[in-house]
Amino acid sequence: MQKDVRFHELWSYDASERQKIKISFMISNNQSIHPQLNEEYIKSFYDDEDDYNLRKLERAQKAKLRQKFYFNALISYADGKSFRTKGFSLYRHQITEFISALNKIVSGEFDDTLTALEKNIAKYDSQGGMETDHKSNPIKKNRISSNNKNEQKIEQLTVEEIEIRKKHQLTEEELVDYMNEIKNLSKK
Repeated sequence: MQKDVRFHELWSYDASERQKIKISFMISNNQSIHPQLNEEYIKSFYDDEDDYNLRKLERAQKAKLRQKFYFNALISYADGKSFRTKGFSLYRHQITEFISALNKIVSGEFDDTLTALEKNIAKYDSQGGMETDHKSNPIKKNRISSNNKNEQKIEQLTVEEIEIRKKHQLTEEELVDYMNEIKNLSKK
């Protein structure tokens, strides 16, 4: 995190006994301490008051869109000490997309994908073949498919592959062929 940024907490939510989710407004220490002096300086370049007022409104709107907000959690230990988790920041204009994604989760638009993931997790857990790879994908499972009883192919089934399969209505074998074609193209 940059040292030239301060945070002003806007909202917090006690997610559990030891975890508090926080949203903070990010304030750059490089921002002017006296914005009114900046405006007076800028105003000195304009001959027309109406043009200045129009440009002032445009500058205010652009400054508002450049505002950043920081999302993270504060975790408390049993001994009372706490630490902040790494979080993420969003510009004001990105928050609507974030809220839209959260609303889609709440309204159930991703339920088919989640159900498919849960089925695959249960299926591969019962086969003892589930793995996770947090670097490339938060949920990655080993899929064992066999063309005959003696030969088994182990392929990776990712969230993206589930989406491809759902979108194109592919069978497991067609999906394997499709993903192998992509792998072969990427090698060339």
